[in-house]
Amino acid sequence: RGAYASGQPYTQILGRGEISLPSGNTWTFNEQGELNAVRLPSYQRVDVSIQRVFAFRTWEMRAYVQIVNVLNRKNIFNYFWDLEGDPEDRKPNKRRDIPMLPILPSFGFDFNF
Repeated sequence: RGAYASGQPYTQILGRGEISLPSGNTWTFNEQGELNAVRLPSYQRVDVSIQRVFAFRTWEMRAYVQIVNVLNRKNIFNYFWDLEGDPEDRKPNKRRDIPMLPILPSFGFDFNF
């Protein structure tokens, strides 16, 4: 089984700012672009599975093995921006990719009575 989809929309981080609070503390925040104006990279995944059914008199058992994301594609779930450096720079923060699941093998049994 395969899946392909265009990337999910997200709001781009353009830079960051800082506000001085009456308490004397500062609040650092991300300056955002237009809401959902850009997209994450496209999403692609291929899964494979095999199964076998064992029938008994009053019940049956299904044994299966599956591998999710068999191509081990690094699909992006979201981006995270670290608040680092000097806020006076007003440059975008360091971006980290938050990936989805890597290749994931599993096996199991289903019982029907």
